[in-house]
Amino acid sequence: MRKLLFVLALLSFCWGCSPRQAMLKGHIVNYHGEVVRICTDGNAYQRDTLKVDSLGNFVFLPAERQGGIYEISVKDHMPWISVYLGEGDRSEVRLTLTADKKVESSFSGDRVTENEYLKAYDGVENSRAWYAPEMEGLSFEAYRALVEEKEQHLQELLDKVEDVDVKAQLAARQHLMFQRQLVYYSWRCRSGQAAGETAPDEDFAAYIGSIDVNSPKECDDDILGVIVGQKLDEQGFTGEGDYMVAYLDVLDRLVTNPEVKNRHATGQLMRQFQYFSGNSFGAAVERYNALCTDDSLKVRVNAEYAEYERVYGNLMPGKPAPDFEMADVNGRKCRLSDLKGKFLFIDFWATWCAPCRDEIPYMAKLQEHFAGDARIALVSISVDANVKTWKDFLAKEKPAWAQYVVDAENNGILDKEYRIFGIPHFMLLDPEGRFVSYAFTRPSDPRCAELIEQAMNQ
Repeated sequence: MRKLLFVLALLSFCWGCSPRQAMLKGHIVNYHGEVVRICTDGNAYQRDTLKVDSLGNFVFLPAERQGGIYEISVKDHMPWISVYLGEGDRSEVRLTLTADKKVESSFSGDRVTENEYLKAYDGVENSRAWYAPEMEGLSFEAYRALVEEKEQHLQELLDKVEDVDVKAQLAARQHLMFQRQLVYYSWRCRSGQAAGETAPDEDFAAYIGSIDVNSPKECDDDILGVIVGQKLDEQGFTGEGDYMVAYLDVLDRLVTNPEVKNRHATGQLMRQFQYFSGNSFGAAVERYNALCTDDSLKVRVNAEYAEYERVYGNLMPGKPAPDFEMADVNGRKCRLSDLKGKFLFIDFWATWCAPCRDEIPYMAKLQEHFAGDARIALVSISVDANVKTWKDFLAKEKPAWAQYVVDAENNGILDKEYRIFGIPHFMLLDPEGRFVSYAFTRPSDPRCAELIEQAMNQ
């Protein structure tokens, strides 16, 4: 009966669809309400949430008529799954969520060859082999031989793609990916070498010099970023002064293609604004405005910087912490402002975050240290989407300090008003709910308890 209901829903969903309309039908094994999103390739910040029914079924109809790569993400699981959809395609994907938070995939319908290729492509690009200890100290030529071996294997799969236009699109993407792997030699294989410790690899220097930084077919944003960084190192940039201004100066001299220059400069600044750092980027924005020739991009960057400054100003010591709602393990709701009256040492975390779990024993020691101190309370606030997983974890670990969880709406407040994009994240509030420190040291820092004591005694 349930299968019949899904079929009827699918027919209703697709009623009136043009034969040229692409469709992706999916099924998720072991689905328990996780948020599932989809985006076009490279647009992770513009993701749509898929409507997945209780059985794990979903249907996606792309708005774009032209073919392209889409990426499916399941919250708290990896990897993302790439799918190619062309005009009129009827493709199917089966995702299996495993106990260790991984996603396994298989394909049927149209574009199976393309999608199996993309699966292998993602496997190569995200392989842990790139970070193996034996990479350290390799010459560029030895490293290049390893890269070309992987490229040959992937090319064999690409050769099976019959659609000439799609093959050309995937080949261009593959070329840039392996260009990136070669450029990453600078830190993958030589990261342990101090500046000036060994002579630069001449083969690598020649390779870097051969890349056409003005051609999007030969140089993407990642590659260009490494090259600009190399130029800064060659100039002896020591970190004194404004790094972003120096970066934009090099970019301006190095790149003559205005479209490439505008796009890269915009992306670099927008990434700086995304993460709270406490830095002022006023000089960098001024340099950007002089460099960029695209007025629409300048409007975006300046608006985002104004928002960055607004949030940054609100996170300074003495400012009241933005309020939000949370719930305890019994579902009782309260607001952060309800906890005023004591210093609060707050831990933002999630059960799926390994570094967060690593801090739990140190939080326990911190709790023991302050157990008899009525001036302070420890609070952990989880951003887990799956509340049952959170509750099960707490039932097993039995932490002795207060535990809360935020829903999706209030998690959005953390994103917007706190700019918490990475966890674990710790902060200290005073009894009036004002920031003592937006970004406090981790409990695993041997000085943590001492620093809290100092803050309370000031």
